[in-house]
Amino acid sequence: MLRRLYLVHSLFESYGLDKNKAYIFGGTIRDRLMSRQSLDIDIVYCDPGIDFSELLSVIKNKSRVVLFKDIHRFAKIVYLKNSIRVVIDFQQAEDIEDFLTSRDFTVNSMAVSLRNILRFFCVPQKEMIIDINGGYDDLKKSRLRICNERSFQDDPIRILRAAHYSSFLNLQIDEATLKQSEKFIEHLKNESIDKIRENFLSMAFFSPSKFFKALVDLKVDSGLFETSFSSQKLSKIKKLEKFLNKPDINSKEKAALRLAILIAAGINESRIFSNTFSKRLNKRALKYLEKIS
Repeated sequence: MLRRLYLVHSLFESYGLDKNKAYIFGGTIRDRLMSRQSLDIDIVYCDPGIDFSELLSVIKNKSRVVLFKDIHRFAKIVYLKNSIRVVIDFQQAEDIEDFLTSRDFTVNSMAVSLRNILRFFCVPQKEMIIDINGGYDDLKKSRLRICNERSFQDDPIRILRAAHYSSFLNLQIDEATLKQSEKFIEHLKNESIDKIRENFLSMAFFSPSKFFKALVDLKVDSGLFETSFSSQKLSKIKKLEKFLNKPDINSKEKAALRLAILIAAGINESRIFSNTFSKRLNKRALKYLEKIS
């Protein structure tokens, strides 16, 4: 990671952008504090005096932009130099504190100045972190908490992300966050089916038994799928998870097991997943269900 961060420094110098206005944030900081490896580097550049289109032009001259969203002032940047590849999720904001307050969860809302990031990655120190939401303490207490009461209202998909981060990072969802999920579950139901399905399938299978248990706590089972993930269903999911975690399993079997988990949960024929899976895959999935019955 240090080699990639050195590359980010040199890249910003080539952009001619002020490093004092650039911050590494989000999962990059969280993962370092948890001694986890980050795949991408999250950067926010706080300068309201420059249009995002101008920033994008500067970036495109020096690196490859594979995705950008003007409305969100976001660009995914890929840069390769001396066989080192770095992927940057770049955003522009007006103010770092306002930006961090608008994040989803406190553990994802910490930031470190680009000026200090190399020292931070060598020896992480709390005083280097911009942490207006208390993410550092929440992470130390293994607690998942929304940054503000509008979090789920602003983006209901965050309710699914709460289950993902809880299961993937082994964090306990705090009581106030659970209450907010129940309050805004109707907002999640109103999201497009494609968006719900895409996000659900991308999050559910890192640790399925924990993920589906978190969905129960968040009221997603009854609120979104209009069913109950009973203890019996959760037990079946846990048994299927053991097959999914085998190191020698191939991609076809993984797909079948993932469908088997949805069948065990009783949601494979819900409006979210209706007509999503082939009959052949369904047959393979049912064989796994027979093994655990």
